Amino acid sequence: MKTEYYPADIRLLHWIVVFLVLFQYLTGPLIREAFDAGLDAGTQGTGTAFIHGAIGLSILVAMILRLRARRAQALPPPPQSEPPMIREVSRTVHRAFYVFLIAMPVAGLLAMLTGWGWIGFLHGLAAKLLWLMVLAHVAGAVLHLIHRDGVMTRMTGHGAE
Repeated sequence: MKTEYYPADIRLLHWIVVFLVLFQYLTGPLIREAFDAGLDAGTQGTGTAFIHGAIGLSILVAMILRLRARRAQALPPPPQSEPPMIREVSRTVHRAFYVFLIAMPVAGLLAMLTGWGWIGFLHGLAAKLLWLMVLAHVAGAVLHLIHRDGVMTRMTGHGAE
């Protein structure tokens, strides 16, 4: 079954995750300092580290809910005007978002609970790669706006019931 718009729950979870990830990038810089100090309650950034962790777990829950919703509902197909190679890049980036946004909170939690620096390092590296994926995703969104192929309308729900 084809649908004109992404289902409302998937759109809502998408935008919730967008804002939570942006918040994570604002809090992330203080985390290294807090970890270097052993997450001592008196260290600047420690409170931020715990907030960062709570938001990370919120992202994990939202992504699991979104994955379940995606599997349970019909989604609109890619625009017919989109070249096959672009479709494959888009599909790959979207799958990578799911992998990263589920794995990163788990890695962050493990780093916080164990103090294992190598997990924190991988989490930080993944954050940099995620930032590149976000930039690619935004570039794709801008191209959809330029081409006026309806993808942005389907994702924002503008005109949806």
